[in-house]
Amino acid sequence: MTDRLAVYVLRILLALSAVGLGIGIAAHLADGQPYAAAFVAAYLVWMLSEARITVGTPTQSAAETRTLVPYAVARVATALTAAYSAPAAPGTFGAVLAGVFGAGVILRAWAIRELGVHYSHRVVRIAEDGLVSSGPYRLLRHPAYAGMVLANIGFVGYFASPASIAALTPLVAAILWRIRIEENVLAESARYRVFAATRCRIVPGVW
Repeated sequence: MTDRLAVYVLRILLALSAVGLGIGIAAHLADGQPYAAAFVAAYLVWMLSEARITVGTPTQSAAETRTLVPYAVARVATALTAAYSAPAAPGTFGAVLAGVFGAGVILRAWAIRELGVHYSHRVVRIAEDGLVSSGPYRLLRHPAYAGMVLANIGFVGYFASPASIAALTPLVAAILWRIRIEENVLAESARYRVFAATRCRIVPGVW
């Protein structure tokens, strides 16, 4: 898949997601579930906050494109499946899961900010000045992916259902697949190999 085609697909997915999550918000409000509606709205705001990066014209050619669309589809499927499920964790535990979601979003936003102009949703080769080891990159190789996993665990946990849990599994699998592919590309840089040798991928002390 070419970069241009991938951009078109991502734009369609973003539009469908925005409409779908908007309907989910309205459905929860109609059912008298304002907290659930607010949670879905928070997910929508998060998704839209990265829209410019997601659907913008790439400034660098992707080193590979085969993981991007499956990853995006898995994320959309997870978000929509959860958003149309009934809240399963009310009260204190629901607040904890909302906190997990918020922590994941903050971690991802922090990672994106640290990378600045070097951040992309595409797998690209490291520029000469593109290796960042500050902020969350002091501890993790892929804090943005870690934030993505954490936020979606919190979201799906709040709206836990057989369907939403089943949808989360392909998303996590897509992220792990993408990490493997991305590291094969990044490892072309000797500087990255040194960087990676002292950091776990997404879970400190584990992997």
